[in-house]
Amino acid sequence: MTSPHSVSLDADTYQKITLLARAWSLTPAQAIRRHIEHFNTPTQGTDADHVAVYAIYARVRINGSST
Repeated sequence: MTSPHSVSLDADTYQKITLLARAWSLTPAQAIRRHIEHFNTPTQGTDADHVAVYAIYARVRINGSST
């Protein structure tokens, strides 16, 4: 097991992390880990280097293209 590290946080950031942890029923460290893992894992069917975008014009969805 590795030794724990510490990070200094301002009060607002700490409050947001603890709120997220409570919502997920996790410790603050587990919540941060889960949040980071979420953004490091590409969603199924997408390319890690591309983000699907779209716009709605006159109530019609227009998908973006990668041209």
